[in-house]
Amino acid sequence: KQHGNTIVATKSYKAKDEVEITVKKGDKVTIIQTDESGWCEGTVNNERGWFPKYVIATDERKSEKTKEDENVDVNSLTSIEHRSNANKQLMNFLHTRPAPEDLRDRNILRVGRRDSKMNIESDELTKRRKIETLSKFFKKKITKRNEIATQQVEEPQLDKILVALYTSLPISTHKKKYEAYEKCFPGSVLVEWLVDRNHFQDNSSARTFSLYLLHRRIIVPVDSTAIEFKEKRFYRLKIHQEPVDLHITNNIKTWKGPVGEPLEVLANLMKKYQRFSEAPSHSEAVEVDIAIAELQQVSLATLSDETDRTVFFVNLYNLMTEYILGRFGEPENEFMAKEIQNKKAFLVDTSVFTLDFIKRSILFSLEPISDPRAQFKVNAKPYILCLLANCSQQSPPFECYNSRNFEEMSATVLRQFFLSEFISSVHMISCPTGVQEYATLFCEDKLDKALQELMDFVPESVRYQLEEGEQE
Repeated sequence: KQHGNTIVATKSYKAKDEVEITVKKGDKVTIIQTDESGWCEGTVNNERGWFPKYVIATDERKSEKTKEDENVDVNSLTSIEHRSNANKQLMNFLHTRPAPEDLRDRNILRVGRRDSKMNIESDELTKRRKIETLSKFFKKKITKRNEIATQQVEEPQLDKILVALYTSLPISTHKKKYEAYEKCFPGSVLVEWLVDRNHFQDNSSARTFSLYLLHRRIIVPVDSTAIEFKEKRFYRLKIHQEPVDLHITNNIKTWKGPVGEPLEVLANLMKKYQRFSEAPSHSEAVEVDIAIAELQQVSLATLSDETDRTVFFVNLYNLMTEYILGRFGEPENEFMAKEIQNKKAFLVDTSVFTLDFIKRSILFSLEPISDPRAQFKVNAKPYILCLLANCSQQSPPFECYNSRNFEEMSATVLRQFFLSEFISSVHMISCPTGVQEYATLFCEDKLDKALQELMDFVPESVRYQLEEGEQE
């Protein structure tokens, strides 16, 4: 190691005896000699002594490097600093450089006439192709929308086609790759069926009508959500769509015809269903499905009187029960009965109503309502519960009540119903299902209390037996 070099101390050291010297960080130290033990002898501020080597170790290397670079020109193109700065500037330019078109516009980047002409032509050609492609796409889309908008299908004609569709369209299980879809049909089968049945003269009109059915949600795709009709795609009739947690049952189509007053609409539907029950057929069943869709658009706001609302929801409950049981069958166990009460629903005036909701929340206020349907609730008298249809064989008669004499008619119907359904003997009284439910909802499961509250409607024989039982 060469001695006599002057080095700046990078660390401080305090002398511990007379042989050592104190060195402060930043002092200029002149090295006289170094020892293998890690100590150096030198002078600091005209004082001579020993100090640890680590005091000058780092700066010693830096000073040596500085000494080596003393003869290097910093401004030279070959210097490390200059090359590093140039590299940074180049990378910054590459990352932030403007587009060639901008450079050409600013006359910074110049190209030959031939290259410039070719570039301009290629850009114009690309733009033209994009415009043509978008134009074709939008023309096709607008044409389809216009075809659907100009599709003049009167509701009676549509209903007639729907009845034939539900009764004679070939529906079966179809396979696609590894999936099997039940109760469906390809779009091509629908088109052929519409033409063969003389509903339309050619395939083009039949396809347009099929797209119209798809937009009306009368048919739904089974393996896609796109509102686009394709003949190779599989479809289901809306009524055959797999039910979800809440199954809306009166939506065979979206109702677009004229709509009457709620009570009149419901009365007509109940009469229509009564006629169907007396002489059932497949076509009549589809007509009932179509007619019930009118409830989607009735205005419940017109039922300003509480008696009108009570009559409407009692009739609605009984119609829903009969319709759902007729369409899906009677429940085989208690679990299926609860499914019917809570999962099958009607869409009425854009609101969804289940049987259980009408009973507990609308008619009798047993459960609170925290949505707009709260405006329809009433305070019906508890005995009305016994007039509601149920899933058992002891269901009340299917009657259409009206607002004019609702209380008189309901009391008469209930007395006649109890007279035929109560069975009494010396030691036993058999009650209808409605009375047992009355005890559960209003009397804490106490049947004797329920019978006392319904005493005005029970038969004379039952009343006499109950009075004797109290005396004994």
